[in-house]
Amino acid sequence: MSFRQFKTRQICADLETTVGTFKLASSANPIWPCRGASTIKPGPEEEISNDDALDGYAGSIAATRGAVGMTGQIDCEIRDYTGSLVYPPWVRMLHASGMGSTHAGSTVTMTPSTKAIADWPGESAGTRSPATLSLAEVLLDNNTADELVKLRGASLASKLILNTSGLALVSGVPHGLVVGSEFLDPSDVDLSDYGTRTSGEAVDPLVVKGATLAVNYVDALGSTDISAAVKRKWRQFEIDIAPTIALEEDPTATEGYSPGQPFHEGGHPVTLSFADTSTIAEDIMAGFYSKRGFLDIVLTLEMSTCTMVVDVPFVQYKADREAADGGRIFSIQGVARRQNAGDSTAPLTVSHTYA
Repeated sequence: MSFRQFKTRQICADLETTVGTFKLASSANPIWPCRGASTIKPGPEEEISNDDALDGYAGSIAATRGAVGMTGQIDCEIRDYTGSLVYPPWVRMLHASGMGSTHAGSTVTMTPSTKAIADWPGESAGTRSPATLSLAEVLLDNNTADELVKLRGASLASKLILNTSGLALVSGVPHGLVVGSEFLDPSDVDLSDYGTRTSGEAVDPLVVKGATLAVNYVDALGSTDISAAVKRKWRQFEIDIAPTIALEEDPTATEGYSPGQPFHEGGHPVTLSFADTSTIAEDIMAGFYSKRGFLDIVLTLEMSTCTMVVDVPFVQYKADREAADGGRIFSIQGVARRQNAGDSTAPLTVSHTYA
């Protein structure tokens, strides 16, 4: 009797037409272009202890499980899509990360939303509230005893990763629910056709090169003193889009939880690094010292048929100077914020122009 192996492993996912209801059921499930680190597993889990029972004997007493959810890691590549695919996988990940969207022409514009999660109406364009994901990790063993690990009602704590000469990724940690009271579904059937590639998906992932990058230093709110940063050795650029997500305790739910509402109650952490040059060094450090200076960043990625634009208009930061490859770089930890109370300008905008 041989041990089991993963002959093939893939992630199928889609936004839920009914919040909290597992959507994936057939070969029509979209297979997402995920990286190898992607996986689904139980968590969070509550262990109910009985240690303080007075039974007259030494030692602890076996615990029992309380409420349980599902979690994991989903690293999805940003790829080009031909045709008029309004909501490709990476855009759907952002909608499951507490972002809503509007639609004008052939552009979907996503911003952090204060709206509640809602049923997903499909591929037709329109105004969208945040939604929830159904996910399935498909484990193909020998095509006779394959397995599924399922998750439903998931919101994501995501990070947008756009490092120079690296893969463009959306990396998310799902917070969701158990499907059918099973952590693992050993289907004992051939699941090799469980899912299909999205039509028009590019063979290769997107690499962050040949991009248009605008980085400005602004001295203070309302200031006309604006300096264009020299973008030498621009390397790391990551934006944390993680909302606050707490699965809701629910005594009527089979496993004790119902879907949690994502909410962006704080700023969005931004990590970036670029060369320390004489034209911008004094401005960067002066702005860090005064706390009034900020960075305005716009990154545009042109694909064959699609365009992605990331706009972070107000990043307050702290800056460190470090040695790297014979030169100095600024290592910046910032937070994307709104500029003033009542300011309706989004601290983060991600646009997808299709076709």
